[in-house]
Formats: sequence, structure tokens, C-alpha cells
Amino acid sequence: MGRFGGFVTAAALLTCVAACSSPINGTLKWSAPPVTTTPATVAPKPKPKPFTPLVSPAKVTAACGFLGSGEILEMIGTGGDMVSTEQAPDPTYRPGTQYQCHYEDEYTHSRDVDLFVIISAFDPVKTVDNTATECKDAAVALAGIGEKALHCEWQSGFEAVAVAKRSRGESRLALIILRKTRADVYETLARTMAARL
Repeated sequence: MGRFGGFVTAAALLTCVAACSSPINGTLKWSAPPVTTTPATVAPKPKPKPFTPLVSPAKVTAACGFLGSGEILEMIGTGGDMVSTEQAPDPTYRPGTQYQCHYEDEYTHSRDVDLFVIISAFDPVKTVDNTATECKDAAVALAGIGEKALHCEWQSGFEAVAVAKRSRGESRLALIILRKTRADVYETLARTMAARL
């Protein structure tokens, strides 16, 4: 090996020793590279429009206007974001007109609630009694609400709240189907809907 080869070998060895040595007897001097960031701007979430419910409208044309999603969350006693979607009226429903509003958690779809508003010429008490035939257990009467109101197990894990009254010359029934919760929630929903039908 010539003088030039020895020089290259010595330089490589010194570089390796300097780069590969561990700081056993010394202090490791390391500092994080400087971070230059601009503060992220997070747009504030827009506030929902204030909900103004329908109260005894002359003509019912939809269900979502009777009950706000924020009201439902407040009654249940939970937070989150719930959205409502008006469903097309069921043209096959007899003997009246059925409107439906579907409420769901905006992100997880875990708090599904359905509100049906049914308009017919039948006696309000009979419409609630007919609804009770679909219950999976004995219905619990909610005294003093509308002309008749009750709640009962609708399907496994779900409860139905039904309330009806005569308003503006027609029978109006509200049927709310939601996940099981506290009994006071069912009563509050029934009272709220009875006042608005």
C-alpha cells in the first residue's frame, strides 16, 4: 500500500472513530432541530341556527319542524351533534298521511331517533290504542298529556312514545322511536309534542 493509500486509510479510520464513538465518558450533546411552524388556525364550528318549532300549524307538511335535534339531546341529557333529515311521506300509509323525520348522531349514528307525525280523521284515543298493539310489552300510560299518551318497548333496545290529540279539525299523532332511556325523557317528549301538534 502506498503512501496515498495509507493516508486514505488513516483518514477513514479517524472519521469512523470520531463518528462512531459512544459518549461513555462524555455528555451527549444533541438538540432538536429548530421547528418553524405557523400556528394552525382552526375555524370555529358554526353555531346551529336557532330552532323555532312548529306549534299547531294549520296544515302539517313535514315532521322535522316539530322537534329540534338540539332539543332531543337536551332532553336525553347528552351532548354531541345530531342532524335531522326529513323523509318522503309514505304514499302507501293508510288511513291518513304519515310524515317522518330521522335524527342521527352526525358522526357515529349511535343515537337514532325517528319522529312520525300521522294525520288522520280517526279518534286520537283510538290512534294511540292502535299504535300500542305494536308494543312488545305492556304500555305505560302518560296521564294528562294530549288526549292519550303512552310509552312502551317497541323493539329490542328501543322505546316508542305515542301521543295524539285533535287539532285544527284532524287527529294528529306523534310517534317517537328512540333508544331506551329514562322515563322522564319519554314524558317530556310526549308533553312537548302534545303542545305542538
